Amino acid sequence: MTPQDPSDGDFQVDTHQVVQPPSVVDPQAHSGSPDELTWYRVHRATPFIRGWIVIVAVLYSVIQSAPEEVLTDGFEISEFLIPLAIAGGAALVWMGYGWLAWRRMRYAWNREAVFMNSGVLFRQERKVRLDRIQTIHITRPLLARFVGLSELDITSAAGGDSNVKLGFLSEDAAGRLRDELLDEVAAATGRYVGSPADAPEQIVEPGPGGQVDFPGAGGELAGGVPAGQSSDMSGVDNPVPAGGAVVPPAVQSDVALPEGQGVPLAAHRMPEKVVYEVPAQRIIAAALLSFAAFITVIIVVVMVVAFAVGNAGLAFSFLPLLLGFGPFVWQRLVGEYGFTAAVAHDGVRVRKGLLETNAQTIPTGRVQAVQFTQPLLWRKFGWWRASLNVAGQMTFDTMTKDTSTILPVGTRVEAMDALWLVLPDLGTSDPIALIDTALTGRGSERGFVTSPRSARWLDPWSWRRNGYVVTDRAVLIRSGFFIRRVVVVPHERIQSMALKQGPLQRRAAIASVQLHSTPGDIAPNVPHLAEEDARVLIETQSVRARQARAAADAQVDR
Repeated sequence: MTPQDPSDGDFQVDTHQVVQPPSVVDPQAHSGSPDELTWYRVHRATPFIRGWIVIVAVLYSVIQSAPEEVLTDGFEISEFLIPLAIAGGAALVWMGYGWLAWRRMRYAWNREAVFMNSGVLFRQERKVRLDRIQTIHITRPLLARFVGLSELDITSAAGGDSNVKLGFLSEDAAGRLRDELLDEVAAATGRYVGSPADAPEQIVEPGPGGQVDFPGAGGELAGGVPAGQSSDMSGVDNPVPAGGAVVPPAVQSDVALPEGQGVPLAAHRMPEKVVYEVPAQRIIAAALLSFAAFITVIIVVVMVVAFAVGNAGLAFSFLPLLLGFGPFVWQRLVGEYGFTAAVAHDGVRVRKGLLETNAQTIPTGRVQAVQFTQPLLWRKFGWWRASLNVAGQMTFDTMTKDTSTILPVGTRVEAMDALWLVLPDLGTSDPIALIDTALTGRGSERGFVTSPRSARWLDPWSWRRNGYVVTDRAVLIRSGFFIRRVVVVPHERIQSMALKQGPLQRRAAIASVQLHSTPGDIAPNVPHLAEEDARVLIETQSVRARQARAAADAQVDR
């Protein structure tokens, strides 16, 4: 039977039955074995959106190979019939390959896993189990935004090659498919990942005729909780920022229910609560007040002056430096533009991007460390940057992407909000005062163990600031003078520790302690402690970390 092609062009079924898009699919259609899967096709433009760089490369090579007189005086079409024919043939081959690639791109899911098939010359079959799915978020690259398409990024607990990208789909279809998959994840795991543990169950009463009207945006509910059944959300950790989290209503549905019965709202259909939004002018100012921007300005000035005096060779010799520092500033501007952080059912939802929008979900249960940094030029404005180490997030595919930032630039209050999102309990009676001391303090105030005076020869600027303090829940590490740094590591997230002591440190009777976290931008390190203080930290923190892991495992088992 010829595959069915719905009107929106996003879902095309490759089975012997005709089904509807996932928003209205019968849940029984996805309850079978892998041999009985219902397969869907992605949008026809998917191979071309992902292969746009090929077009750019061909056009660039044509322009570069054209004689100079052609670029200045124009050309006769008859002189380029053969090149045009070759280019046309290459375009047809590329379009044919794209069509074959699209025919091979298909996806499916059932009550156990999500499946993705692709490839023409080398075929790939990928599978991610539902009980291993951590987050499902939507990305919209620049070219895809122009044609109204989106991509689903499914992150597995194993990370790396186990992650799956489904796309491209229309924006509405991607949202509906995400809801459908989250329904299946909830059914497979018996819980709504990241749902508020203390959230009251919200019941929407049916109207006349048993019709249920959920307040919110339009859309049909697929795979929701049946009437009379309760969704168990107990025992699930969720960050609660200062002021408490809000559990809002879900989207609309026309599910028919018996008279007098209500329906519990699915957690992932509850709207997000925005915690903070970073203004565009602050993003621009922070990027311009960075070290990379300062060096970029100097390079541009030197190149302009070199061109002005006729020394083009000197100007071009600085081009590699410009290509090194300039893109960093540009990426900060366009990559962090419109940054928003919100509390969602499955963690912290981060949205950002000017040219390419990205909606990333940070599962709070996998956060291993939090770091605050403040460059010297930001100090006058009181701005801080917050980043995270998240288990399974640092992979080869994400090395060139910023996936660790939870606050690109913000005030001290916003920095504390970012911390409360992922670690709401520091295990101390006055967390605000402790964080204030960690961010801007120095010396042994509030229990900080700092570097001895002998460390001033190795660290003359920040030896009074370097130090750590231990609470019931975490270790706080403070360091840096020109760039202030504060690292917060929960006890149960410490994998191992190491004591480092170089020859100069031995002469000064000091040592550094490293706390090993998962791969990421944060490398927790307590620099230049007295030898006895370093030994005590290693011994006592090993016990605290072991006890914290045992307590966390016991809570999961319950």
